[in-house]
Amino acid sequence: MPPPQEWLPGIRSASILYSGQADLGAWIESEHRTLPLYPNFGNGYLGGVLGCFAEDGGAEGPTAVPGVIHVAGVFTGKGTSSHRAETPGMFSLYPVSAANSPVAFAGSALDLATGVFKNRTKLPGCGDEAVLEQRWYAHRAWRNVLVYEVELLAPRAYGVQMAHATGCPISFSGCNGHPTDTVTTIVANNTDGVVHAQSKTTATETPSTPLVTVGRVYKQPPATMTLTPTATEVFLAVLTTSLEEEGQEVAEDPLAAAAKLYTHHSANSSAPTQLMQSHEVAWSELYTSRIELGGANDDPTAIAVAAAVNSSMYYLLSAAREDWPFSTSPGGLANNA
Repeated sequence: MPPPQEWLPGIRSASILYSGQADLGAWIESEHRTLPLYPNFGNGYLGGVLGCFAEDGGAEGPTAVPGVIHVAGVFTGKGTSSHRAETPGMFSLYPVSAANSPVAFAGSALDLATGVFKNRTKLPGCGDEAVLEQRWYAHRAWRNVLVYEVELLAPRAYGVQMAHATGCPISFSGCNGHPTDTVTTIVANNTDGVVHAQSKTTATETPSTPLVTVGRVYKQPPATMTLTPTATEVFLAVLTTSLEEEGQEVAEDPLAAAAKLYTHHSANSSAPTQLMQSHEVAWSELYTSRIELGGANDDPTAIAVAAAVNSSMYYLLSAAREDWPFSTSPGGLANNA
C-alpha cells in the first residue's frame, strides 16, 4: 500500500519507518515476509509496545499480542530470571467500523525523529476518502506522561466530503488489560472515565529487595467516538512508582502521586498542538549531535542502511534520560527482547 504523500520525504531520508502491511495473519502464512512494524515507544522513563498485533501461534494460528508498558528500573523475578515487569497497556486500540460500515487500513509509521507512532485508517462510511489518524508517544519533556491522540484529518486537505454533518461515529476494539504474572493489578476506581489503578511486582531479585509499586491514572478511551474534522481527541496517562518515593521525589504513595500529578500536570491544560510541540522540541535537542547518512532518497540499499543507523540511535535515546537514575538492559526499555 503506497504511503501518504506527506510521509514520503521522511521515508526517503530514513527518518520514518513505514508499513503498508494490513493483514498480519496473511503475513504470518506467507512464504516471503517483509517484517511489518511492531512499534516500540519510550522516553527513557516509560516505554512499551502497542498491542493488537498478530504473532505466530504455531498450530493454533495467529494470536494477538497485548500492549504492555515498562518503567525503567521496575523489574520482577528472582536472581538471574529477573526481567522488566509488564504493566497492562491502556491505549492499544484500533478502529473496527465507522458509521456502521467497514474500515480499511491505510498505513502506519514510526517517526524516528520525534518518537511518535502513527496509524491511519480509511473510513468510507463517513465520506469520500475520510481518514482517521491515531498517534501514540511517551512525552519526552514530561517523563511520567503517555499520550494517545485520535484525529479525523482535515477534509479540505484530503478531499473529504463528510457524509455526517454532526461528525463521524467510529467504533474501536482493543487488547488492553493484559493479564501477567509479573505484576498484580488492582483497579481502585473508574470515575467519569478516569481510571486509577495500581500494580505491584510479584517477585524480587533478593529476599531483602522490596517489591515495587506502579501507580497509573489515565483517561480511558470510549468504545465509540464521534469525531469532527480537524478536532483532536487527547487521552493522557500518568505513571509513578515507589522507586521515586524511595528517592524522595514523590511524597505520597505512587497511586496518590499519579492522581495528583494527573490532576495538576501542565499536560492536562495544554492544547494538542502544544503537547506535540513540546515533545518534538525535546527530541530535537537530543539530536543536536548525531550520525547522518546522505544519499538515500530512492536508493533502497542506502535507505535500508540509513534506517538501521537512525533506528538504532532512536532506540538508544528512547531508553535513557538524564533525570532518571535507573538504567535499562540491552533489550531496550520498550520490550524484553
